[in-house]
Amino acid sequence: MPRPIATSESKRFRYPDTTLKNGVSRPALGGASIEDVYNANTSIAIHDETKVTANFAQIDKTATLTMAITPDNSGTTDPVVGTLTVPVDAYTQIQAIPADGYFFEKWTVTDGAKIKDSL
Repeated sequence: MPRPIATSESKRFRYPDTTLKNGVSRPALGGASIEDVYNANTSIAIHDETKVTANFAQIDKTATLTMAITPDNSGTTDPVVGTLTVPVDAYTQIQAIPADGYFFEKWTVTDGAKIKDSL
């Protein structure tokens, strides 16, 4: 059975935009096949002694995301209320968590952001 591979640095780095040809995986060095070489959390089938390397690319451009709520004390967010650095042109998961007595109404953004519906 294939063994899962996970990387701890995937939040700070992104992978180049490429796709597998015809959905076929590329072999790792040695005797192994990787299910999806462009997914940080994938599976590998080892056929012989093998060295597998996780390759990272530096994020080219980042921006500051400020999470806020309104009105005060009406809930919280994930990531938490405050500022964080995120990659530009990549979707960042966000969640609104209402306090008792409130419901989530909608997101609002300032210039330079898009909201993509959850799948």
